[in-house]
Amino acid sequence: MNAADKRSWSDVVALMRRDVRELGREVGQAPRFLQRFTASSDALTSQLRRGWGLNAHEMLAISTLWEFGRMTMTDLGKRIPLSRAAVTTLTDRLERTGFVKRVPDPTDRRRILLEVTERVETELARIHGAWNARLQEYVDGLDPAVWGQVVDVLADIREMARDEAEEMRSMSTEEIDKLAGGAAKRGTRRRDADIPPSWW
Repeated sequence: MNAADKRSWSDVVALMRRDVRELGREVGQAPRFLQRFTASSDALTSQLRRGWGLNAHEMLAISTLWEFGRMTMTDLGKRIPLSRAAVTTLTDRLERTGFVKRVPDPTDRRRILLEVTERVETELARIHGAWNARLQEYVDGLDPAVWGQVVDVLADIREMARDEAEEMRSMSTEEIDKLAGGAAKRGTRRRDADIPPSWW
């Protein structure tokens, strides 16, 4: 048992409420620092998507198509935690709002692919404009070498997170339940085929 395991709950709470810079500079607390970083990023994203009028799953679908490009509805369903019927409903709504469109597969006209539209870029500029400008101003003030190190570190962490998510996505519900200490069983669950694990 390591020192972290011996901490009382009140000690853990106090640790997580420490100044984020102080927490981050303690190398052994890197996971907790990144939890704080991720939580803040998630909070910002949830506020920004209010301007789009999108829920979390819809935003995840757009982000997935934005990053990975065209894909079938089945492939999209494998990357977001929704049933096939729910993905169809989600896709229909995103198509109505103009964020996503259906296009024929150029290699197989019988297949339909989903892709993001130009409206995504337009809305990104409109909703994220102030934040993007603030962020760019901050980065412009950094030594390029320092920013290069930041990019390398965050890119490496991103790759590790994607690898971990990919590994977890391949697990069965029983394996996820075991990994979570049975926590997943405390909620209402459906069959594995009905709930593809999140690509997060």
